[in-house]
Amino acid sequence: MDKKINVLFVCIANSCRSQMAEALFNKFIDSHDVNAFATSAGTSPCESVNVSALEVLKELNIEHHSVPKSLTSEMMHESDFIISMGCMSSDFCPVTYMPKTQDWGIDNPNDQPISKFREVRDIIKGKIEYLLLDLSKSTE
Repeated sequence: MDKKINVLFVCIANSCRSQMAEALFNKFIDSHDVNAFATSAGTSPCESVNVSALEVLKELNIEHHSVPKSLTSEMMHESDFIISMGCMSSDFCPVTYMPKTQDWGIDNPNDQPISKFREVRDIIKGKIEYLLLDLSKSTE
């Protein structure tokens, strides 16, 4: 059996963008012929996932029960792909120098109206659909 592809989504608080990315990736992986899974972590994680992030996921019938986690060097080394949600411009983003990292540069919706969370969710969803198509092609 092929090794599962490990995708790690990273942001600072691991409460909004990276959590939404983890949930969306794991939800939509079933509709693609890819053996993969996603996790998420933050460089300075919050206590809990942002309620608005969970709300906009529920609008897509996604129940997400993960908790914010601290980014570890083990997580980074075990990942096949590391995707920064936008923390690479931060002074304390350790994934900046990892060769398997890409930065999606997505605005942080924290402390914004629910409409901003929907906008960010939809941007992430589109990027994940493209990523899954790309992964499908590379495993053929």
